[in-house]
Amino acid sequence: MQEMLLQPIGVVHSPVADPQEMPVGGVPADVEVYAPYAEGLRAIETNTHLQIIAWMDRADRTVLLGGEPPRGVFGLRSPARPNPLGLTPARLLAVEGRMLRLDRLDLVDATPVIDIKRYSPGWDCIFSARTSREMRFPASAGSRDVMSDMLVEAVNFHGEECAGLAMGIRAMWHAMQTWQVGRKDSVLRLWLSSDGCIADALQALSGATLGSGRLKVPGGRVFRIARDREGLVFYPLDIGEMTADEVLDAPLEQLFTIRQETLLEEKPIAQAKPGTEDLDMLVEAVRRSLVNNKLPCAVAYRLADELGVHVSEVGHAADASGVKISFCQLGCFK
Repeated sequence: MQEMLLQPIGVVHSPVADPQEMPVGGVPADVEVYAPYAEGLRAIETNTHLQIIAWMDRADRTVLLGGEPPRGVFGLRSPARPNPLGLTPARLLAVEGRMLRLDRLDLVDATPVIDIKRYSPGWDCIFSARTSREMRFPASAGSRDVMSDMLVEAVNFHGEECAGLAMGIRAMWHAMQTWQVGRKDSVLRLWLSSDGCIADALQALSGATLGSGRLKVPGGRVFRIARDREGLVFYPLDIGEMTADEVLDAPLEQLFTIRQETLLEEKPIAQAKPGTEDLDMLVEAVRRSLVNNKLPCAVAYRLADELGVHVSEVGHAADASGVKISFCQLGCFK
């Protein structure tokens, strides 16, 4: 086999020197590019993010298994591997001569840098990707470590760190603890509020999409996370000028009023309209069931069950009688 020769093109400058002390999400750090390679930095500031490829020179190169239960290192992010190359995407904050200021790196001080490439969202971002790490509940990790890791993922999706993202993280972590599930487990479904920051955090963490049927956007202030027919309803409270870190550390009751509920069975509403006789009967039933001149969503479902019809027929009857259905956060009649 032909020998492969690698030359460092730079070095990491980080406040963390011990790999055991490196936080999961990394820390702000710099990469110094050596003078012979300075020309390679031309116009690098036109990129918002970079891929830093480093040689983890303190790693064990004899390891082929890691994790618990043991798995092959080629399916893990462990630094211990036959050729200990590290790949870390980072936001480029500034370019000062041959120094690249980065928002966070999980590479310790004095780590040799082998290469730098731009991060291309059209090629490198695969939102539908899953690993076993996100699919299972992180039982062995501390709450703050898990949430800090989730914050990195949410910031990468949202574009910046803010208290609203942290609110979404707290809600997701509460749901994960309640049901002992991973954040990207397909059993989780979400109804998002009109708060864009919370909504971005929940979508980023869950991987839910409109196309998958796991995501709805009814709007309003309330949002839900559901598992099967169990639901957690979150009413965000006023958090003032709290920072993201303060939100992650605050008591949950300071952030939300939370209610548990049993969700009504969701059914498709694309059904035929009822016949004339049935419609007259349904219109009368709707009028008898009004609350403040409106038909609550839950009442529409109850009527459908009592009368043995599909809920969409109750909706058609409400339309025929000029009655508005009060939307619940499920967005059933949107």
